[in-house]
Amino acid sequence: MPDIAQLSRYTYNPRSRRYTDRVSGRFVAAKDVRQAVDAIIDKETDKIRNVAQQLVDGQINLAEWQIQTTAILKKLHVAMGIAANGGFQNMSQADLGYIGSLVKKQYKFLRSFAKQIKNGGQALDGTLVSRSALYTQASRNTYEDVAGRSARNGGMKESRSILGTADHCSLCLSEAKRGWVPIGSNIPIGERTCLANCHCSLEYR
Repeated sequence: MPDIAQLSRYTYNPRSRRYTDRVSGRFVAAKDVRQAVDAIIDKETDKIRNVAQQLVDGQINLAEWQIQTTAILKKLHVAMGIAANGGFQNMSQADLGYIGSLVKKQYKFLRSFAKQIKNGGQALDGTLVSRSALYTQASRNTYEDVAGRSARNGGMKESRSILGTADHCSLCLSEAKRGWVPIGSNIPIGERTCLANCHCSLEYR
């Protein structure tokens, strides 16, 4: 699994469905948890960019690129889903099945990407490397998707969008200004103008 040591200082409170800082004993703000999550994602993005560069440089073939990329994405998206749900100890078979369905969607996108590379629709250049990185960045969407599902299952009624550290698109800015709204009313993370590059998070109550 990806190195999740950044999250080791946190414990999960199933009753409140929030993380607690082991040091201070206080609840951790959603944006702070997301910063830890983002650190993991950025590390895995470096790995997937390196694999893509090997393909561009002719060091590996398309099949090897697809195998290595699939392995990175599977581990990362599963890790993000588990983190969003409060850790392994809070996972049910239904939770695992839901995360699995999200991972399968990523497989579908990756197969389409590989097909475009094979038929020449995607050039073997820097655009391939940049595009590959979007697949790890999209694991933020997986994290937020599973976190929202967990919140709804836990009886949360409202959500609000919190701006992360980034240049924000107009939709992220407008969503943040709305404040608390009925859960499910926010434009989902990953479906705004900034797509997989979105660093915002959703908080629930």
